[in-house]
Formats: sequence, structure tokens, C-alpha cells
Amino acid sequence: MKSFSKKFVIVRIGIIFLAIVLLSFTFENKGRINSFQYHNSLEILYFDIQDLPLDTNSLFSASGNCVLCHGDPDQFPSSTANLDEFGNDVSPVNAWRATMMANAAKDPFWRAKVKHEAMENPGLSEEIETLCTACHAPNGHFDAMYNGIDLYTMSDLLSDPMGLDGVSCNSCHMIEDIDFGITFSGDISYNENHVEYGPFSNPFQNPMVNNIGFTPEYGSHISSSEACGKCHSLITETISESGEITENTFIEQAIYHEWLNSNYSVEEVRCIDCHMTNLDEEIKVSPMPQWLGPRTPFSIHDLVGGNVFMLNLLKENIDELDLNASEDQFDAAIAETNSMLQERALNLEIGLFSIDNDSMEIEVILENKSGHKLPSGYPSRQMMIEFLVQSTSGDTLFHSGGFNDVGRINGEEDNDFEPHYDHIFNENEVQIYEYAMGNEQGELTTILSRAYSGIKDNRIPPLGFTTGHLAYDTVQIIGNAFNDPNFNISDGEEGSAKDHIYYHVPIGAINDGVIVNVKVHYVAVPRKWLDQLFENEAAEIDSFEIMYNQVAIESVIMNEESLFVSLNSIDEQLKNSVILYPNPSNGEINIISERENIRLIHLYDVSGREVRSYSLPDTKNTHIVLPPPNGKYILKIEFSNGTSIIKSIVKI
Repeated sequence: MKSFSKKFVIVRIGIIFLAIVLLSFTFENKGRINSFQYHNSLEILYFDIQDLPLDTNSLFSASGNCVLCHGDPDQFPSSTANLDEFGNDVSPVNAWRATMMANAAKDPFWRAKVKHEAMENPGLSEEIETLCTACHAPNGHFDAMYNGIDLYTMSDLLSDPMGLDGVSCNSCHMIEDIDFGITFSGDISYNENHVEYGPFSNPFQNPMVNNIGFTPEYGSHISSSEACGKCHSLITETISESGEITENTFIEQAIYHEWLNSNYSVEEVRCIDCHMTNLDEEIKVSPMPQWLGPRTPFSIHDLVGGNVFMLNLLKENIDELDLNASEDQFDAAIAETNSMLQERALNLEIGLFSIDNDSMEIEVILENKSGHKLPSGYPSRQMMIEFLVQSTSGDTLFHSGGFNDVGRINGEEDNDFEPHYDHIFNENEVQIYEYAMGNEQGELTTILSRAYSGIKDNRIPPLGFTTGHLAYDTVQIIGNAFNDPNFNISDGEEGSAKDHIYYHVPIGAINDGVIVNVKVHYVAVPRKWLDQLFENEAAEIDSFEIMYNQVAIESVIMNEESLFVSLNSIDEQLKNSVILYPNPSNGEINIISERENIRLIHLYDVSGREVRSYSLPDTKNTHIVLPPPNGKYILKIEFSNGTSIIKSIVKI
């Protein structure tokens, strides 16, 4: 029985392979092709590829036509193709199915936002939709352009299986190496002769030529960061409230340029080196022909990003959105995305920086481990620090950040954005890393077509990022972070990829110890960002709102650290060794240290912004003058022995 089964499998595979090799066809450069020209009904049924589109158009072939060789390895039980050394499925199509790129054209958030932008600009709705489909539905969009059709709108997309295939196999593997690193915003040149570029030299061409009418060729450019930059640097034109296109341009995202302004580009660490799992082993990339040898290195097409929330939403709405991935495949994509955020994106350190009789200062250090800003991509994304101090009995003494019961960030202003902080003095201040868009009046907006300039960008830059780089004009630091001496700066040099934040916590009558807990949250689609969207009524917006409200609004905790601070260790003599007078003051202050020499004084306003520093020649007595305006100031006094204390003073 065992030998019969083996013989049957061999014969069955041989018959199918022979049928494929004997297929003949005529492939015109223009005009549509019969979807079933290269797959007969038996193959379609046996290989279970009908859940992916089998269509072709003038330029592209849909993902279903790639399944036979690059899909589920279980369909060839005697083959080792598309399996790693442990027997795990690493087939490109299966790994791709549940990614955000595979579902780019069916993403309900994207569809709702496109509808919102079109409603805001009814006279330009078709042009806006056409621009958006270039990157989210390239196989439909660029085929229309190739055939002389100027517009490819959402209505065109919804009736086009090729467009609904999202960013699929051909969307990347047919990109020509034209104007790489020069043109962006979906300005892509595609091969018009049915050539597919791959990362391996001397590909065996016959199976692909005979099966789908496309010719595989070696093209190292499709693995480059410049290929990703075609869509992942996006510059848009500002549209006025009257519906007129202005001469102003706005940089919606510039991930490629962020990478360019980093050590990663210098060291040639490409986008795919982080966002596609690399297997440094030999992988057989196709079961046909059976004698085909393995290739190395091999990149799994998992295309990992940071959008756990949307992947969960897609998983919960597979049938409603007509998606071609299973719950298990979405679970795998979600697990990989969590791993990216929690293991490969961010380092977190916390420590006691200074302490005195009534307060302590905790230093929090965040280090960006990615090759672009953190967070990066679409401007909705936020990264937030939740800082919690509790007594040993569990009483909350200080809590900055966190979420309220409807999923909004505590302390974030209702109608504005939270500024960047170097020092945080009260619980209403919260450190949020984000890119905030401003309209022509400088007001916060989430309407991309109204975006005129950035009004805040304190996303943590990548290692090696400098303000003197040629690409800095597209990836600027905006707002308070630009003047923060502890933001992307170490020992006076730019490019540290770190931000140091100092939390000043009153400790009052606590005399035993406190527990400090710091969490860094990643929020891909925050509720506040959707306020303007949900003010509108349309089928696409209403549908997304229902889905959004049905999915648990949970952030991803990227990193978490805790610290116990023993207050019994405070040097009682040091607490009282420094005298400031007069306090309140008209601006002139005398400072006397009875114990240690003073070497440096930092002066902060109540927002935590450092307004002045005073370098001293190791002295116990000094006199300083406070700058305008009047108000409360915080002095951090550093001693020659490396210790420091915090004092407050009021200028009247």
C-alpha cells in the first residue's frame, strides 16, 4: 500500500508537470488575456488556488497565477520546495497573504480616508483617488495608465480583480530600475515586456514562461531600498479649503529619506534586511522542475511592519472584506509584527538621576533600533511613554500617560497636540512621539489634502541621523525637539538615535521607597486621529467606524522597565546643604553650597524646557540672574563629585 501511494503521487505530479510544459500560447503586449489560458480547470481545483485572482491584464499577472510554483508546499507532498530546513512553509504567496501590502487595496481605513479626502475636495475627487490607487492598487492603476486611461478611481478598483490584488507579486518584481532614488510618490516605471525581476542570477525560465507567459530575469534593484522608496516617500500637493491646488507641497511620509539619513544606508542595510525575514540557508524556490537546485539567501515574504491593530481588524473581518488569508495566517503576521515592535525596534533604560529631600528625578532613555524614524510611516502613528510611580503599598504617587476608558491618551489636549518634553514636572504632561500635520493656518489637521506643513515631528531619528544631511529637508525635526539638547545628541554630537527624558517626581512624606514603572506604547490608529474622519457620513467611513469600534483598542507595549528607589539612601546633609535666596526673587539669586563644589546649573521652565545653563569653576558660592519672564523655575544643581539636586524658585 505504501509503495502504491508513492507511485501514485509521482505519476500524478509527472502528468501535471507534463501538461504545463506542453501548454502553448500567444502573449500580446497589449490587450487582456484569458485568465485560464495557462491553468486548466483540473489544476485550479487540485491546487486550490481559486481563492486568489487568476486574472491578467496588459502588464501584470495576478497572485493566483504564482501559487502553482510559489504557493502552498503541501500541494507537492513529495517535494522539499518552499520549505526551510525544519520543514516549515516559507512559500512567498502564503507568507504574503496576510500582510498589509497584500491587503492594501482592501484596507478599510485606507478606503475610508480616501473617501474622506474626496468628500473634502469634490471637484478633485477622481484625481485624489487616482493618486491613492498608485501605491495601494498598482496592478490596476498602472495598467490603466499604460492603456492611455488618465484616471483609475475607487469605482474602477472595486470592479477590478487585478487592482484588488493589492501590492502583489508583480507590483514589486516588475519594477524597472529607472529614476531610483529620484522619483517618489508612486511614480513607478514597470517593465512592459512581461519580465519579472528576481534576486537570483541565471533563473531557470521555462516553467514561468510556459505557465504564465512571463520571463524571470535577475535584477538586484528589486531588493534595494530605492525600490521601496518609490511609494514610501510620499509628497502631496496642498489643496486649499476652496478646492484649489496650491503651489505648496507637503511631505506625508519619507521613510526612504529617513533611511538615507542614517548609518543604515551607509552600511548598506536595506529595507528588506529588517522587514523580510532572511534565511541564511538553501531554499528550493519552486517544485518544478523537480531537479531545480536550491538558492540562498532566501527572504520570506512576510513584509513585517508595525500595524498590529489593523491586522487584528482585518482578521476579524475576513468575510466582510473578502480577504484571501486565513485566521491562522493573520495570527502569524500579527506575531511577527509584535516581535518586530517588541524585540527589534526600541531599547529602553531608566535610572535614578538625582534626589533631594522633596523630589527625585528619573532619567528615561529611549533608543531607536530601526533604520528610520520611530514611529514612522503614515502620520497617524504614535509612540507614548507611560510613567508610573507607586509607593511600596501600591498607592499611585505620579502617573503620566496611559489611556482613559475610551482609548484616548491621558493628558493629551483635546483640540491640539501634545508638545515635546525634555523634562516632565506634572502628570498632565505626557511624552508622545508623532508627526503632526498643520493646515495653512498652522492648525492641527488630519486631512492630508489640507496639510501645509509639519507642526511637530519628534519621532526618534535613526542612528547617524543629522540635520546637515542632504535629505534633511524632507525629514526635519520640528517643534521643541529641535532645541532639546538630549534629543538625538550625545556628547554634543548628532546621530545618537536616543532621547533622554527627565521626570521630576515629588516624594513628600514617603520615607521607605517607591517603585517606578515605565512602558512605551505603540498606537497605529489612535482614536483622536479619527475625530475628523468620523464627523463625515459615507458607506466607507461608516463601515470602518463599525469595524474600528468592534476591535479592542489596545496598544502594543514595545518595552517595559521597572526600578525600585530606596529613599532611605538620601544623604540628609546633602539635602540641606544648598541655600537659595531670596525666594521668591526679582531675578537675582544667591546660591550657597555648604558641602560640595557646584560645577553646573541647569534652569528649566515649568514646561520642562531648558532655558539656560550656567557653567561654574567649581565653587561653593555663586550668583545668577534669571531670564524673563516671571514665573516658576526649576534649578538642577550639579556638583563636582557627580551628584545633583533639584530646587525650585519663583521669579516675581
